[in-house]
Amino acid sequence: MSLSSNGAQHNNRATTRDNEGLFTCEPPRHPSLDRGQTTQAPKSLNPEKVRRFLEEAKDLALTFTRETGLAPASSPVEKSKAEIPDDALQQFDNWYRLPESQSRLGDFMASLASKIERFDMRGHPGHDARHILIQDPLAGLKLVEGIATGEPITGARRLFLISSMLHDFGRLLDPALGRADKELESAVAREHSTMSFAETQRLLQHSSLSTMPVELKNHIAFATLAHTQGDYPKHPLTQYTTWSDRAQIYGHEGLLRMLACDVALKGLALFPSDPATVNSDRSYGGDDKNMLGHMCYFLRHGMEFPSRAPLAAVTGRIVYELVKRTPYEQQVFPENATDARAAEYKTCTSELPPEVQAKINALGEQYPLSRLADLACAVTSAPGATPIREVNASPPNQGLTGEELLRQKVAEVPAHMRGNLRDALLYALATRPTTEQETGLDRFLGDPDTLVRGTAKIIAQAMNRYANT
Repeated sequence: MSLSSNGAQHNNRATTRDNEGLFTCEPPRHPSLDRGQTTQAPKSLNPEKVRRFLEEAKDLALTFTRETGLAPASSPVEKSKAEIPDDALQQFDNWYRLPESQSRLGDFMASLASKIERFDMRGHPGHDARHILIQDPLAGLKLVEGIATGEPITGARRLFLISSMLHDFGRLLDPALGRADKELESAVAREHSTMSFAETQRLLQHSSLSTMPVELKNHIAFATLAHTQGDYPKHPLTQYTTWSDRAQIYGHEGLLRMLACDVALKGLALFPSDPATVNSDRSYGGDDKNMLGHMCYFLRHGMEFPSRAPLAAVTGRIVYELVKRTPYEQQVFPENATDARAAEYKTCTSELPPEVQAKINALGEQYPLSRLADLACAVTSAPGATPIREVNASPPNQGLTGEELLRQKVAEVPAHMRGNLRDALLYALATRPTTEQETGLDRFLGDPDTLVRGTAKIIAQAMNRYANT
C-alpha cells in the first residue's frame, strides 16, 4: 500500500533523543586473544541506556505502523496488506538506476561498514559483527544472482541487501547483556527486530541518501521490522530479507550457530540421552534439549525458502555423520519413512567425493577432536582462531568461557559416539567455503552495480579481518 505523506515526514526525525541510537549502547570489544591466553569477561552495558533505546524504538515502531499502514503480521491475509505497488516499484527503480543514486549508495555502504566494525567480530555466535557483515549479506548476494530462485533480482528490489545486513542489528547488544541483566537480555532478544528497525531508520538519514525517496526508506526499514514474521509475498524487500535470514539455520553456518549457541553458551549436550527422543519435543525444546535434536527439528519442520535445499543437504549430511551406525540412525533416517523430507535426507548417505575425503584425511591427521570443535565454531582455520570468548555467568557453568564449556561437553560425549562426532566435524570443515572464490564472493566484487559491489567489498574486508583477529 502507498505510504501517507504524514508517515513519511514523521520518519525523517531522529530515532532517539541524542541521535546516537544503538551506538550509545555499544558493548566493549573483547580483548584480542591468541590461543592460551586468559579470556576476560566483557564489562556490563549501562542497562538504563539500553532500556531507553528499547522503549524509544517501540514507540517509533508504533507510530510508524499507524502512520504508514505497514505493520508486521502473522496471518497471510494481514501480510498481504503490506505491499509495494507496481507503480511505486517503478518509481523506486528509476531512482535506483540514476548514476548519482549509484554513487550515493556506494558512499552509504562504506559508512555503514565503518559503524558495524566498531562491534565485536567474535561476540554472540550468530549475532555478532561477523554474522552481520559476512553471513547475512552473502546469502543476500546469492539471492541477487538468482541461483536459488532462477531469476536475478534487479533494480530497487536489491535494496533488501541493506535490510538484510541490518535486520539483526539490535542483537549486537547480546554479548554483554547476557552477563549483565537476564530480564533485559530477554527483552532485547524479543524486541531485536524493533531495535533493528529503529537503528535502520536512523542510519537511512545519512546524508548520502538525501535523494532517496522517503517512502523507499520506509519500505527498507519495514523489512527489518517484519523479518521475524515469515513470508510477505507482496513486499519483496521483506521477502528477500527473510529468505537470507532463514539461510543461516542450515548448512555450515547452521552447525556453527547450534554448536556454539546450544553447546558452548547454553551448555546443552550434543546428543539426547535417549535415542528414541531425538525427533521429539523433549529433544528440541523440552527437558532433554540437545544439539542433534535441534538440527533434526529444522530438517523435518524448518521454514521454506528458495535456497533451502542445498543448504539443508549439508545439514542432512552432518546429521548422518553424527548418527550413522548408532541407535540414533533409525530414528533420524527410518527405513520405512514416508514423508517427503525424511526421504530427501536419506540421499545424504552417498559416498563422499575423493577430493572431500582427501581433505577429511588431512584434517584428521592434523587436529584432535577438541580442536575440530574449536574450528567448527571459529569459521576460519587460522592457526590462532578461537571460538566463543563469552564467559558464562549462570550455574552450573559459571565462570567457564564458551571455549572451555564446548571442550567440556565434547569430552562428555560417550566413547561410542566420539567417532561419529569427529566424522561430522571433519566433513563440515572439509566442505566449508572459506575463500572468496569458494563462497562465490569473487563474482560480485567486480559487479557494475554499486550496491552489489559495495556489499561484496564489505564481506571481503570482514572475512579478512575475522581471519586475522
